Order: sequence, then C-alpha cells, then structure tokens
Amino acid sequence: MPSFGVLPLVAGTLLVAFIAGIIALALGLCTAIFLSEYAPEKLRKILKPVLEILAGIPTVVYGYFALTVIEQQSPSYDKDILLMDVGEGQPARFW
Repeated sequence: MPSFGVLPLVAGTLLVAFIAGIIALALGLCTAIFLSEYAPEKLRKILKPVLEILAGIPTVVYGYFALTVIEQQSPSYDKDILLMDVGEGQPARFW
C-alpha cells in the first residue's frame, strides 16, 4: 500500500505559487509601463480607474464568478472529474 506524504503537496503548492507570481509580475510590470509611457492620454484615463477598481476586488470573488458563470459556459468540461467516491457508494459532489 503506498504511503503519501505532505512533501509533494507542499512542493506543488510552492511551484504553482512561483509560476503564478512570475506571470503576475510580468503582466503587472508590462501593464504599468504601457500605461505610464506608451498609452494615449484618453486610454489612460479609462484604463487606470478600471484597473484600480479591479485591484480592490478580492480574488475569492473572481474565483466564485468563474465557478458560477464561466464554468456553465463550457459544455466540453467533464463534470465527472469532480465526483469523488466517499466510501459508502455515495459520490461527493463539489457543486
């Protein structure tokens, strides 16, 4: 019987967090440079307040939005993946 440790869970979490940080840093820096140096004044007046409002929304709200709205728009998504057998023949549904 295989034994499972916490090390793969921690390593996977750190790897995903590192990759997400690199992507967020690159996108944020490129957006900031574009808005401050290259964007026309009219575009800057529109985008800057929009980005400030989006930054004030907690990421949990974005996740809930994706779960409820975007997930229903993708019919090719296999919902059976989200079923897990809990032991007594009853599958646990995550939503």
